[in-house]
Amino acid sequence: MGEVARENGEKTAREVAPGEGCYDPVIQAIVAGVARDLAVPVAFVSVVLDRTQIFRGAFGLPPELAVACGTGRPVSLCQFVVESKKPLVVNDARADSSIPQTLVEDFNIRAYAGVPVTIDGAVVGALCAVDHMPRQFQAAEIAGLVGLAVSVSRRLEAIEHLRRQRILTSTAGEPAFQEARNALFALGGLHYEARHAIESLRPVFNVLRAPSLDAASKMRVMRSLEGSFGAFDDLEKLLLHAEASTFRLQEQVLALEQLLSEPERLVSIEVLVGAAERLLHHEARVRGGLRIHLSPGLLGRHTTRAPFLPAFVAAVRTLYEFRRPVSSSRGLGSSNPPSDEGGLVVNVVRENEAVVVQMECDQDSLEDLDILVDRLRESSKFVEGIAFERRQFDVCMMTPLVC
Repeated sequence: MGEVARENGEKTAREVAPGEGCYDPVIQAIVAGVARDLAVPVAFVSVVLDRTQIFRGAFGLPPELAVACGTGRPVSLCQFVVESKKPLVVNDARADSSIPQTLVEDFNIRAYAGVPVTIDGAVVGALCAVDHMPRQFQAAEIAGLVGLAVSVSRRLEAIEHLRRQRILTSTAGEPAFQEARNALFALGGLHYEARHAIESLRPVFNVLRAPSLDAASKMRVMRSLEGSFGAFDDLEKLLLHAEASTFRLQEQVLALEQLLSEPERLVSIEVLVGAAERLLHHEARVRGGLRIHLSPGLLGRHTTRAPFLPAFVAAVRTLYEFRRPVSSSRGLGSSNPPSDEGGLVVNVVRENEAVVVQMECDQDSLEDLDILVDRLRESSKFVEGIAFERRQFDVCMMTPLVC
Protein backbone atom coordinates (compact mmCIF):
# COMPACT_ATOMS: atom_id res chain seq x y z
CA MET A 1 0.00 0.00 0.00
CA GLY A 2 1.33 3.38 -1.00
CA GLU A 3 4.74 2.23 -2.32
CA VAL A 4 5.62 5.61 -3.85
CA ALA A 5 4.78 7.40 -0.63
CA ARG A 6 6.82 4.84 1.30
CA GLU A 7 9.89 5.45 -0.87
CA ASN A 8 9.57 9.22 -0.52
CA GLY A 9 9.18 8.91 3.22
CA GLU A 10 12.56 7.19 3.47
CA LYS A 11 14.47 10.08 1.88
CA THR A 12 16.77 12.05 4.10
CA ALA A 13 16.24 15.62 5.24
CA ARG A 14 19.06 16.75 2.98
CA GLU A 15 17.40 15.19 -0.09
CA VAL A 16 13.92 16.58 0.57
CA ALA A 17 13.77 19.75 2.63
CA PRO A 18 10.73 20.37 4.84
CA GLY A 19 7.94 22.28 3.17
CA GLU A 20 6.86 25.77 4.06
CA GLY A 21 4.33 26.14 6.85
CA CYS A 22 3.01 23.19 8.78
CA TYR A 23 2.50 20.73 5.93
CA ASP A 24 5.45 18.69 4.72
CA PRO A 25 5.27 17.63 1.03
CA VAL A 26 6.65 14.14 1.65
CA ILE A 27 4.12 13.43 4.41
CA GLN A 28 1.42 14.98 2.21
CA ALA A 29 2.12 12.31 -0.41
CA ILE A 30 1.87 9.57 2.21
CA VAL A 31 -1.50 10.70 3.62
CA ALA A 32 -2.91 11.12 0.12
CA GLY A 33 -1.95 7.51 -0.50
CA VAL A 34 -3.69 6.48 2.74
CA ALA A 35 -6.90 8.22 1.69
CA ARG A 36 -6.78 6.55 -1.71
CA ASP A 37 -5.91 3.04 -0.52
CA LEU A 38 -8.40 2.98 2.37
CA ALA A 39 -11.09 4.88 0.48
CA VAL A 40 -11.51 7.42 3.31
CA PRO A 41 -12.32 11.12 2.86
CA VAL A 42 -9.78 12.31 5.46
CA ALA A 43 -6.26 11.25 6.39
CA PHE A 44 -3.60 13.14 8.31
CA VAL A 45 -0.44 12.96 10.43
CA SER A 46 -0.50 14.73 13.77
CA VAL A 47 2.23 15.64 16.22
CA VAL A 48 0.73 15.92 19.69
CA LEU A 49 2.14 18.62 21.98
CA ASP A 50 1.24 19.48 25.58
CA ARG A 51 -1.77 21.59 24.60
CA THR A 52 -2.13 21.20 20.85
CA GLN A 53 -1.96 18.66 18.06
CA ILE A 54 -0.23 19.96 14.91
CA PHE A 55 -0.95 18.50 11.47
CA ARG A 56 2.27 17.79 9.54
CA GLY A 57 0.39 16.40 6.54
CA ALA A 58 -3.32 16.25 5.72
CA PHE A 59 -5.77 15.19 3.02
CA GLY A 60 -9.45 16.13 2.95
CA LEU A 61 -9.56 18.23 6.13
CA PRO A 62 -12.37 20.79 6.45
CA PRO A 63 -11.08 24.19 5.27
CA GLU A 64 -11.00 25.71 8.75
CA LEU A 65 -8.89 22.85 10.16
CA ALA A 66 -6.63 22.91 7.10
CA VAL A 67 -5.96 26.60 7.70
CA ALA A 68 -5.47 26.16 11.45
CA CYS A 69 -3.04 23.25 10.89
CA GLY A 70 -4.12 21.76 14.21
CA THR A 71 -6.57 21.49 17.09
CA GLY A 72 -6.42 21.52 20.85
CA ARG A 73 -5.05 18.34 22.41
CA PRO A 74 -8.04 17.73 24.76
CA VAL A 75 -10.47 17.34 21.84
CA SER A 76 -8.19 15.13 19.72
CA LEU A 77 -8.34 11.38 19.29
CA CYS A 78 -4.62 11.19 18.55
CA GLN A 79 -3.82 12.00 22.19
CA PHE A 80 -4.94 8.47 23.09
CA VAL A 81 -2.53 6.97 20.56
CA VAL A 82 0.35 8.92 22.12
CA GLU A 83 -0.66 8.06 25.67
CA SER A 84 -1.14 4.34 25.02
CA LYS A 85 1.63 4.05 22.40
CA LYS A 86 -0.71 1.68 20.56
CA PRO A 87 -3.07 1.88 17.56
CA LEU A 88 -6.54 3.22 18.28
CA VAL A 89 -9.55 2.06 16.23
CA VAL A 90 -12.99 3.65 16.71
CA ASN A 91 -15.79 2.15 14.60
CA ASP A 92 -18.48 4.68 15.60
CA ALA A 93 -17.26 7.73 17.54
CA ARG A 94 -20.76 8.98 18.34
CA ALA A 95 -21.56 5.72 20.11
CA ASP A 96 -18.32 5.77 22.17
CA SER A 97 -18.65 7.93 25.30
CA SER A 98 -14.90 7.73 26.01
CA ILE A 99 -14.16 9.77 22.87
CA PRO A 100 -14.21 13.62 23.01
CA GLN A 101 -17.28 14.68 21.06
CA THR A 102 -16.29 18.21 20.01
CA LEU A 103 -14.58 17.26 16.73
CA VAL A 104 -16.95 14.35 16.25
CA GLU A 105 -19.96 16.67 16.23
CA ASP A 106 -18.43 19.72 14.56
CA PHE A 107 -16.71 17.84 11.72
CA ASN A 108 -18.73 14.63 11.46
CA ILE A 109 -16.02 12.20 12.53
CA ARG A 110 -17.58 8.75 12.81
CA ALA A 111 -14.81 6.18 12.22
CA TYR A 112 -11.15 6.66 13.18
CA ALA A 113 -8.01 4.56 12.86
CA GLY A 114 -4.73 5.96 14.21
CA VAL A 115 -1.32 4.32 14.61
CA PRO A 116 1.75 5.72 16.43
CA VAL A 117 4.49 7.71 14.72
CA THR A 118 7.79 8.26 16.46
CA ILE A 119 10.88 10.44 16.59
CA ASP A 120 13.99 8.65 17.87
CA GLY A 121 11.80 5.92 19.34
CA ALA A 122 9.43 8.21 21.27
CA VAL A 123 5.77 8.26 20.22
CA VAL A 124 4.95 11.85 19.23
CA GLY A 125 1.75 11.57 17.22
CA ALA A 126 -0.30 9.44 14.87
CA LEU A 127 -0.97 8.55 11.24
CA CYS A 128 -4.77 8.57 10.96
CA ALA A 129 -7.59 7.62 8.64
CA VAL A 130 -11.07 9.14 9.22
CA ASP A 131 -14.45 8.29 7.74
CA HIS A 132 -17.73 10.21 7.97
CA MET A 133 -19.66 6.95 8.27
CA PRO A 134 -19.40 4.16 10.87
CA ARG A 135 -16.89 1.62 9.63
CA GLN A 136 -15.10 -1.58 10.59
CA PHE A 137 -11.39 -1.16 9.76
CA GLN A 138 -9.86 -4.50 8.78
CA ALA A 139 -6.70 -5.93 10.36
CA ALA A 140 -4.89 -5.73 7.02
CA GLU A 141 -5.75 -2.03 6.76
CA ILE A 142 -4.37 -1.33 10.23
CA ALA A 143 -1.23 -3.32 9.34
CA GLY A 144 -0.83 -1.17 6.24
CA LEU A 145 -1.09 1.98 8.34
CA VAL A 146 1.53 0.63 10.72
CA GLY A 147 3.87 0.01 7.80
CA LEU A 148 3.40 3.52 6.44
CA ALA A 149 3.87 4.97 9.94
CA VAL A 150 7.47 3.74 9.74
CA SER A 151 8.03 5.95 6.69
CA VAL A 152 6.29 8.89 8.38
CA SER A 153 8.47 8.40 11.47
CA ARG A 154 11.62 8.42 9.35
CA ARG A 155 10.51 11.63 7.70
CA LEU A 156 9.64 13.28 11.02
CA GLU A 157 13.04 12.23 12.36
CA ALA A 158 14.76 13.68 9.29
CA ILE A 159 12.91 16.99 9.77
CA GLU A 160 13.68 17.07 13.49
CA HIS A 161 17.34 16.17 12.97
CA LEU A 162 17.68 18.91 10.36
CA ARG A 163 16.11 21.38 12.81
CA ARG A 164 18.54 20.34 15.53
CA GLN A 165 21.45 20.48 13.10
CA ARG A 166 20.51 24.07 12.30
CA ILE A 167 20.41 24.87 16.02
CA LEU A 168 23.83 23.24 16.50
CA THR A 169 25.26 25.11 13.52
CA SER A 170 23.77 28.37 14.80
CA THR A 171 25.30 27.76 18.23
CA ALA A 172 28.68 27.05 16.67
CA GLY A 173 28.52 30.07 14.37
CA GLU A 174 27.32 32.66 16.90
CA PRO A 175 30.79 33.67 18.19
CA ALA A 176 32.07 34.02 14.62
CA PHE A 177 29.20 36.30 13.66
CA GLN A 178 29.89 38.38 16.78
CA GLU A 179 33.57 38.60 15.86
CA ALA A 180 32.65 39.56 12.29
CA ARG A 181 30.27 42.25 13.58
CA ASN A 182 33.01 43.64 15.81
CA ALA A 183 35.42 43.74 12.87
CA LEU A 184 32.85 45.52 10.69
CA PHE A 185 32.09 48.06 13.42
CA ALA A 186 35.83 48.61 13.82
CA LEU A 187 36.21 49.19 10.09
CA GLY A 188 33.34 51.67 10.20
CA GLY A 189 35.05 53.63 12.98
CA LEU A 190 38.39 53.51 11.16
CA HIS A 191 36.71 54.83 8.02
CA TYR A 192 35.40 57.81 9.98
CA GLU A 193 38.79 58.52 11.56
CA ALA A 194 40.55 58.18 8.20
CA ARG A 195 38.23 60.75 6.62
CA HIS A 196 38.95 63.08 9.57
CA ALA A 197 42.72 62.64 9.01
CA ILE A 198 42.34 63.34 5.28
CA GLU A 199 40.38 66.51 6.03
CA SER A 200 43.22 67.58 8.35
CA LEU A 201 45.67 67.14 5.46
CA ARG A 202 43.53 68.82 2.83
CA PRO A 203 45.14 72.31 3.33
CA VAL A 204 48.55 70.71 2.79
CA PHE A 205 47.41 69.12 -0.47
CA ASN A 206 45.80 72.39 -1.57
CA VAL A 207 49.06 74.26 -1.11
CA LEU A 208 51.18 71.61 -2.84
CA ARG A 209 48.83 71.56 -5.86
CA ALA A 210 48.33 75.34 -6.11
CA PRO A 211 49.89 76.52 -9.46
CA SER A 212 49.56 80.19 -8.49
CA LEU A 213 52.01 79.93 -5.55
CA ASP A 214 55.75 80.02 -5.98
CA ALA A 215 58.09 77.84 -3.93
CA ALA A 216 58.79 80.53 -1.31
CA SER A 217 55.10 81.16 -0.75
CA LYS A 218 54.45 77.45 -0.42
CA MET A 219 57.22 77.11 2.18
CA ARG A 220 55.79 79.94 4.29
CA VAL A 221 52.31 78.39 4.26
CA MET A 222 53.67 74.90 4.93
CA ARG A 223 55.45 76.13 8.07
CA SER A 224 52.08 77.31 9.35
CA LEU A 225 50.61 73.86 8.65
CA GLU A 226 53.25 71.82 10.51
CA GLY A 227 50.62 70.88 13.11
CA SER A 228 48.67 69.03 10.41
CA PHE A 229 51.54 66.74 9.40
CA GLY A 230 50.81 64.36 12.26
CA ALA A 231 47.74 63.25 10.32
CA PHE A 232 50.11 61.28 8.05
CA ASP A 233 51.14 59.16 11.05
CA ASP A 234 47.49 58.84 12.02
CA LEU A 235 46.64 57.52 8.56
CA GLU A 236 49.43 54.95 8.72
CA LYS A 237 48.17 53.66 12.10
CA LEU A 238 44.60 53.59 10.83
CA LEU A 239 45.63 51.52 7.81
CA LEU A 240 47.37 49.00 10.08
CA HIS A 241 44.25 48.73 12.23
CA ALA A 242 42.10 48.38 9.11
CA GLU A 243 44.33 45.56 7.85
CA ALA A 244 43.99 43.76 11.18
CA SER A 245 40.19 44.14 11.20
CA THR A 246 39.97 42.99 7.59
CA PHE A 247 42.09 39.95 8.41
CA ARG A 248 39.82 39.11 11.37
CA LEU A 249 36.79 39.41 9.11
CA GLN A 250 38.35 37.20 6.44
CA GLU A 251 39.23 34.56 9.04
CA GLN A 252 35.65 34.41 10.30
CA VAL A 253 34.22 34.21 6.78
CA LEU A 254 36.54 31.30 5.95
CA ALA A 255 35.59 29.54 9.19
CA LEU A 256 31.87 30.05 8.52
CA GLU A 257 32.30 28.60 5.03
CA GLN A 258 33.70 25.45 6.64
CA LEU A 259 30.89 25.42 9.20
CA LEU A 260 28.19 25.64 6.52
CA SER A 261 29.79 23.12 4.16
CA GLU A 262 27.98 20.03 2.90
CA PRO A 263 27.49 17.55 5.80
CA GLU A 264 28.73 14.55 3.81
CA ARG A 265 31.89 16.30 2.63
CA LEU A 266 35.20 14.96 3.91
CA VAL A 267 37.50 17.61 5.41
CA SER A 268 40.98 17.27 6.86
CA ILE A 269 41.25 17.25 10.65
CA GLU A 270 43.86 20.00 10.44
CA VAL A 271 41.49 22.27 8.48
CA LEU A 272 38.56 21.60 10.82
CA VAL A 273 40.60 22.30 13.95
CA GLY A 274 41.88 25.54 12.42
CA ALA A 275 38.30 26.54 11.59
CA ALA A 276 37.23 25.70 15.16
CA GLU A 277 39.93 27.97 16.56
CA ARG A 278 38.74 30.82 14.37
CA LEU A 279 35.08 30.24 15.21
CA LEU A 280 35.89 30.19 18.93
CA HIS A 281 38.22 33.20 18.87
CA HIS A 282 35.64 35.63 20.18
CA GLU A 283 34.30 33.20 22.81
CA ALA A 284 37.80 32.36 24.03
CA ARG A 285 38.76 36.01 24.30
CA VAL A 286 35.65 36.78 26.36
CA ARG A 287 35.77 33.62 28.48
CA GLY A 288 39.47 33.51 29.37
CA GLY A 289 41.36 31.75 26.60
CA LEU A 290 41.52 28.48 24.72
CA ARG A 291 44.41 26.26 23.66
CA ILE A 292 43.79 23.49 21.13
CA HIS A 293 46.63 21.00 20.68
CA LEU A 294 46.49 18.89 17.52
CA SER A 295 48.41 15.62 17.62
CA PRO A 296 51.10 15.35 14.90
CA GLY A 297 49.56 11.99 14.02
CA LEU A 298 46.52 13.79 12.64
CA LEU A 299 48.38 16.14 10.34
CA GLY A 300 48.27 15.61 6.60
CA ARG A 301 45.57 13.68 4.76
CA HIS A 302 43.54 12.41 7.72
CA THR A 303 39.92 13.44 7.28
CA THR A 304 36.51 13.18 8.90
CA ARG A 305 33.03 14.39 8.01
CA ALA A 306 32.06 18.07 8.16
CA PRO A 307 29.54 17.76 11.10
CA PHE A 308 32.57 17.27 13.36
CA LEU A 309 33.12 21.04 13.26
CA PRO A 310 29.77 22.36 14.64
CA ALA A 311 29.68 19.56 17.24
CA PHE A 312 33.23 20.41 18.35
CA VAL A 313 32.60 24.17 18.58
CA ALA A 314 29.23 23.75 20.31
CA ALA A 315 30.81 21.34 22.82
CA VAL A 316 33.53 23.82 23.75
CA ARG A 317 30.93 26.58 24.12
CA THR A 318 28.90 24.33 26.41
CA LEU A 319 32.07 23.58 28.36
CA TYR A 320 32.55 27.30 28.94
CA GLU A 321 29.01 27.51 30.34
CA PHE A 322 29.85 24.89 32.96
CA ARG A 323 32.96 26.67 34.22
CA ARG A 324 32.85 27.73 37.84
CA PRO A 325 35.48 29.06 40.28
CA VAL A 326 37.22 26.23 42.13
CA SER A 327 40.27 25.97 44.33
CA SER A 328 42.10 23.46 42.15
CA SER A 329 44.98 24.65 40.00
CA ARG A 330 43.97 22.57 37.00
CA GLY A 331 41.29 22.75 34.37
CA LEU A 332 37.69 23.69 33.96
CA GLY A 333 36.49 26.75 35.84
CA SER A 334 39.58 27.00 37.97
CA SER A 335 40.39 30.31 39.60
CA ASN A 336 43.95 29.42 38.61
CA PRO A 337 44.45 28.59 34.94
CA PRO A 338 45.37 25.04 33.85
CA SER A 339 48.81 26.32 32.87
CA ASP A 340 50.75 29.54 32.63
CA GLU A 341 48.93 30.37 29.39
CA GLY A 342 45.46 30.08 30.99
CA GLY A 343 42.09 29.14 29.52
CA LEU A 344 40.63 25.81 28.50
CA VAL A 345 42.86 23.05 27.19
CA VAL A 346 41.64 20.81 24.36
CA ASN A 347 43.72 17.97 22.92
CA VAL A 348 42.80 16.46 19.56
CA VAL A 349 44.37 13.00 19.23
CA ARG A 350 44.03 9.80 17.26
CA GLU A 351 42.90 6.59 18.93
CA ASN A 352 42.84 3.63 16.55
CA GLU A 353 40.51 4.75 13.72
CA ALA A 354 38.85 7.58 15.61
CA VAL A 355 39.48 11.25 16.32
CA VAL A 356 39.18 11.98 20.04
CA VAL A 357 38.76 15.50 21.40
CA GLN A 358 39.90 15.52 25.03
CA MET A 359 38.49 18.53 26.91
CA GLU A 360 40.33 18.90 30.20
CA CYS A 361 38.12 19.47 33.22
CA ASP A 362 38.57 19.85 36.94
CA GLN A 363 38.13 17.37 39.78
CA ASP A 364 36.02 19.83 41.75
CA SER A 365 33.53 19.96 38.86
CA LEU A 366 32.72 16.22 38.90
CA GLU A 367 29.08 16.78 39.84
CA ASP A 368 28.67 19.17 36.93
CA LEU A 369 30.57 16.91 34.57
CA ASP A 370 27.86 14.26 34.60
CA ILE A 371 25.27 16.88 33.68
CA LEU A 372 27.65 18.30 31.07
CA VAL A 373 28.13 14.92 29.37
CA ASP A 374 24.36 14.36 29.32
CA ARG A 375 23.87 17.80 27.78
CA LEU A 376 26.48 17.15 25.10
CA ARG A 377 25.02 13.75 24.25
CA GLU A 378 21.54 15.21 23.95
CA SER A 379 22.64 18.11 21.74
CA SER A 380 24.56 15.89 19.30
CA LYS A 381 22.74 12.56 19.44
CA PHE A 382 21.29 13.15 15.97
CA VAL A 383 24.73 13.84 14.43
CA GLU A 384 25.85 10.58 12.90
CA GLY A 385 29.19 9.30 14.19
CA ILE A 386 29.53 11.75 17.12
CA ALA A 387 29.72 10.34 20.67
CA PHE A 388 30.66 11.70 24.09
CA GLU A 389 32.00 9.98 27.17
CA ARG A 390 33.55 10.93 30.48
CA ARG A 391 37.05 9.75 31.28
CA GLN A 392 37.86 10.58 34.87
CA PHE A 393 38.39 14.36 34.77
CA ASP A 394 38.06 14.77 30.98
CA VAL A 395 35.10 14.96 28.63
CA CYS A 396 35.85 13.29 25.30
CA MET A 397 34.15 13.71 21.95
CA MET A 398 34.77 10.94 19.42
CA THR A 399 34.14 10.65 15.69
CA PRO A 400 35.34 8.11 13.09
CA LEU A 401 38.51 8.91 11.19
CA VAL A 402 38.02 8.67 7.42
CA CYS A 403 41.35 8.32 5.69
